[in-house]
Amino acid sequence: MQIERVNNVDIAYRRAGNGAPVLLLHPIGLDSSWWRPFSEQLAPRFCVVAMDFRGHGGSAPIRGDLELADLADDAAGLLRALGLVPAQVVGLSMGGMVAQYLAIRHPDVVRSLVLLATACTLPDEARKQMVERGEIARQDGMRAVLDATLERWFTPAALTSELAKRCERRFLENDVESWAASWRAISRLDTLPLLKRIEAPTLVVTGDRDLSTPPAAARVIADNIPAAALTIIKGAPHMGPFEFPEAYLGPVTAFLQENSY
Repeated sequence: MQIERVNNVDIAYRRAGNGAPVLLLHPIGLDSSWWRPFSEQLAPRFCVVAMDFRGHGGSAPIRGDLELADLADDAAGLLRALGLVPAQVVGLSMGGMVAQYLAIRHPDVVRSLVLLATACTLPDEARKQMVERGEIARQDGMRAVLDATLERWFTPAALTSELAKRCERRFLENDVESWAASWRAISRLDTLPLLKRIEAPTLVVTGDRDLSTPPAAARVIADNIPAAALTIIKGAPHMGPFEFPEAYLGPVTAFLQENSY
């Protein structure tokens, strides 16, 4: 784990391998360590950087409000500080939302995009629920939102697995203020009107059992980014890339190799 000062904030990241740069952006509530299967697969060919967003892992906690665009600016600042521009960017869930803002706000930083289990806009009811999710944790602690989160993220068969136990351990270590601020930021997601600006080749991947960002959300993204392709993974839930990494590594690795330099 290394630390880089970016936008007056300490940002933690992991780096492995040499070659063309790939940036990995994690979901809310987790951290860069969850990308290990991807990093191990990609490091022999690529320089892989997995960053911790503000309020996650080893990065500085969030105090006050912020936007997903701020996290995108952090990602751009990190890549520039490391001299890894342009990079191919892989984002999962919240990480995929940040990746969209990164491509929109800093097109010079992004060579290609892989958007996993994510969305570009949200129904009003979902926005309200996200804010409430953060407030419940602020009032009652992270355990109060644990079970519902695991049920949304993983298949029923995985809920008693070591994967879920690992997620629980990581989850309960989260800072509640950072969790709530991150959900408020997600609740304001709206890249849909801006997606046509993204010129980078884009792979959109979702699971057909994703309860958080269903395939319809992925189709909206793929339909609005000019150079986008859509892949649907059968049987995969929202955190499919972590529950079934082998199903995602094939198409993701092939796409990155095709768009590398």
